[in-house]
Amino acid sequence: MTVFDIDTFERRISELVRAYETLRADHEALVATHADEVRRNEDVRSRLAHVIERIRALEAETQTETGIATRPTDADDTSRASS
Repeated sequence: MTVFDIDTFERRISELVRAYETLRADHEALVATHADEVRRNEDVRSRLAHVIERIRALEAETQTETGIATRPTDADDTSRASS
């Protein structure tokens, strides 16, 4: 029969509580970091979308000024995709 040692048990419980508190703090920090990364990712996507819009507008403006007809790209040609 095993002898129950209350001191060892209390020490082990204290270690587990400390480990839990450390893990909880680490988790909260990771959640905050992840939220910040998501926000920055959304900001970058938005800025990139604006840059792409501006490039397309400049291309259209240049083509209009020079009289060059626009050439559809594979992405613009939806008639093939629906066939």
